[in-house]
Amino acid sequence: MSLMRRATIAMAHCRYFSDVKHSAGEAWVMKPISEAEKASPRVEFSVKIPKPIRPKDEPLDVKRARLVWSVRKRGILETDLLLSTFLDKQRLAGFGAVALQQVDDLLEENDWDIYYWTTGAKAPPPEIKDYEFWADLVEHSKNKRKTILRMPDL
Repeated sequence: MSLMRRATIAMAHCRYFSDVKHSAGEAWVMKPISEAEKASPRVEFSVKIPKPIRPKDEPLDVKRARLVWSVRKRGILETDLLLSTFLDKQRLAGFGAVALQQVDDLLEENDWDIYYWTTGAKAPPPEIKDYEFWADLVEHSKNKRKTILRMPDL
């Protein structure tokens, strides 16, 4: 069965199940997948998200301001808290052009990957391990003082 046919059937099932009123306790019966469907090749999709276009000659103060905002708005709270409490205004003010570019590159990574890398649940790629601030960020994520983290003031 072609992929288009499967999609059409799936859409029809969705419309059917959303329009039909089922009584409480009545099970929805889904048609089992046939052996021919199981044997057919699967189509896998890969979507590459392009990197944002940044100005080549972005002034460092503008880049710092953008990064202060960006570390707060990652998407998941855990990563937001780790990055925003570590990469605050004061720390970013001491970073040079190379370290700021490394922060920018780190922010292009997936939120969960950043979280797992900093907490030690997964090993980070070698290029990220080589970032100037990486060891300090990993140490910060351990929260040895057991403080309750909150977003720093802008």
